[in-house]
Amino acid sequence: MFGARRFLGLGTSKIGSSKLSIIRDKCGINTTSIRSIGNNSLSFSHVVAGNSKERELTNVVGVSKTNLKPVYRTVKYVLTCVFGKNNTHITYSAVVEDINYMKRQDTSKYNEAFLYYMKLPQKVKFNISTGCLGFRKAARGEYEAAFQTSAKAFQMIQEKNLLDKNIEIVMKDFGKGRAAFIAALTGKEGNGVRSNVTRISDKTALKFGGVRSPRVRRL
Repeated sequence: MFGARRFLGLGTSKIGSSKLSIIRDKCGINTTSIRSIGNNSLSFSHVVAGNSKERELTNVVGVSKTNLKPVYRTVKYVLTCVFGKNNTHITYSAVVEDINYMKRQDTSKYNEAFLYYMKLPQKVKFNISTGCLGFRKAARGEYEAAFQTSAKAFQMIQEKNLLDKNIEIVMKDFGKGRAAFIAALTGKEGNGVRSNVTRISDKTALKFGGVRSPRVRRL
C-alpha cells in the first residue's frame, strides 16, 4: 500500500480530494469509485473491483457476423460417370452456394471470394455402380451392366425429384460402359432427364510422357 502511494507521489498520508486528480491523470482511474471506498485505506484491488462493471460496459461488442449460419441453395446438378475397364460408376451431386458467404467472410480477400465462386462445393445425392444391381466379377465391365446401371440412375433422379435445376454430365475414361450410357441417355430410359441436360464434358486425363503403359492384351 505504501509502495503504491510512493509510486504515485502521494507519500504515506491519507488521500485528500486534491490528490485524487493526480491519481486520475496518472492511472486513468475514475475518481467516483475511489470516493465510494470512503475512509478505508486505498488499495488497487478495491479500485479494480469498483471499475469492473464499467470495463464490462466499455468492452461490449455487437453481434458478430461470423455467427450467421450458412444457407445453401442449389445452383445445378452434376452427373459424373466413370467408365472403367472393369466397372461403371455414376455419381449424382448438387453444386451448392452459400447465400451468406459474403456476410460471413466479410474480411476475406478478393482472390478468396473469387476462388469460392469459381469452384463451388458439391454435395453428393447418390452413387451407384454395376455391383449395386447384382453384377459380379467380369460381368461388371460388360455393356449390359452399364446400360442397366445408367437406366437405374435416371430412374433414381426422377424418383428423388432432383430435376429442379440444370444437369451437367461429366464423363471419364473409355470403357464399354461409355457407349451404353450414351445409348440409355438418348433412348427412352433418358426421356425424363434429357431435357434438363445443358452441358456434356469429358474429364479423361491426357498422358504426356510418364511411365510406360503395360502391354496391350491380345486375344
